[in-house]
Amino acid sequence: MGLEHSDFILIDEQLAKINKYTAEQGAAYAKAGEGPPMGGVMLQFEWVPGLGRSITAYFDGSVEGCPIESAID
Repeated sequence: MGLEHSDFILIDEQLAKINKYTAEQGAAYAKAGEGPPMGGVMLQFEWVPGLGRSITAYFDGSVEGCPIESAID
């Protein structure tokens, strides 16, 4: 079974979680007196056969991301 367009659809709650995460991270940059982030936000979609997808958001090249959806939940 291959990927479909619906595999990339985000629901309102997921978009809200991504927006909250990026706002919090941006505020932390500002509070620390750092310039604006240069890397933006990356969303990583992963598929685990038989379990489904996982989505993780990464802010400005961070190594530790914010889980948006997990195939093992």
